[in-house]
Amino acid sequence: MQVVDSTVRIPKKVAMRLGLLLDWSNETDAERVTLVHELIQCLAGDSATGDDQCDLKNFAEVVGYGGCDPYMVIERLCACERDCIDETITSLLELRDPRVIFKETCWHGGGADQ
Repeated sequence: MQVVDSTVRIPKKVAMRLGLLLDWSNETDAERVTLVHELIQCLAGDSATGDDQCDLKNFAEVVGYGGCDPYMVIERLCACERDCIDETITSLLELRDPRVIFKETCWHGGGADQ
């Protein structure tokens, strides 16, 4: 019997863009705000509008977090240490689960397994 994977997966194209973003972030002194903007652009993919809140809200609905407050997620990402942003990108790449970004920012301290 085949087990059905109910998780939402990051498309390969998005994963490749996230990998490039992680490389870029390690090579430059980009500010956290710029990194957060680029991260949201990567996740939004081809439907990115350039408006971080709009893009994050649309992305949240696609992955089943439609009730999230995009402003809060963006604020928490912008406030966290630079290393934490890199860790979030790494987690997104390793787990291939786009919901990681909401689990790690909306319920910070509660763990990513909630």
